[in-house]
Amino acid sequence: MKVKLIFIIISFSALFFVYDDLEKVDKENYKISYKGEMSNKARAYSILGMKKPGAGLLLLKQTANIGETLEGDKSLDIKKSTLEISELNPYFLENYYAGANVLAFIKIYLDYEGAIEILNKGLEYNPNDEFLKKYSAGIVAGSKGNNDEVLKNYEEIVKKYPDPLMFKVIYDIYKEKLKKNRDFEEKYLYYAEILYSDEKGKYKEIVEKDLKEFGYIKNIY
Repeated sequence: MKVKLIFIIISFSALFFVYDDLEKVDKENYKISYKGEMSNKARAYSILGMKKPGAGLLLLKQTANIGETLEGDKSLDIKKSTLEISELNPYFLENYYAGANVLAFIKIYLDYEGAIEILNKGLEYNPNDEFLKKYSAGIVAGSKGNNDEVLKNYEEIVKKYPDPLMFKVIYDIYKEKLKKNRDFEEKYLYYAEILYSDEKGKYKEIVEKDLKEFGYIKNIY
C-alpha cells in the first residue's frame, strides 16, 4: 500500500512537471503564431507543423530571387517571399531587414512602398526592435532623397549587421559627396576598402573603377 501511494505521488509530480512544460510550449507556440490571414502556402506548412522548415525553404527561395535581381524584376517575388516567411515566423528579424533593404536600394527596384510595408509588418510583431525603426527611418529618408538621414541610420545598423548591400548604399552616398567635396575622402575610402575586401568580391571591380576615376591608385593596399 505504501509503495502504491509513493507511486501515485510520483506520478502526480511527473504529471505536474509535464503539464508545466506543455503550458510553456503552448505559450511559446502562441508567441510565434501569426495573427493575420496566411497565404495558402504558409497555411499548409503551418497545418503540417512545419513552420521552421517551411520558413527555411521560403528563405532559400528568397535568396534565389535576390540573387537574380540583375536578370529581371523580382521585386514582387521578394516581397511575397518575405511576407510569407513572416507568416511562419513573425519574429525572424533578419527576414524583414533583408527584404526591405533589397527592395528600397537596388536601383532596378527602388520600391520604397514595398519596403515600408515589409518593415511595418515587422514592427507589428517586434515593436521594440531598434533596427527595424532605423531601417524604416533610412528607407523613408532614401525615398525623399535625404542622404544624410540615410547615413545617420545605416551607419549605425552596419555596426551590428555588416551587410554588403548596406555598405554599398553608404559607399554610393559618400562617392557622390566626394565628387562635390574632398572633405569626405576619408569616409569614402573607409567604405571603399570594406567593399573591396568583401570575400565574395561582388563589388571589387566597381570600387577599382571608381578609384581610378578619382585618381587614386588601382588597388587600396
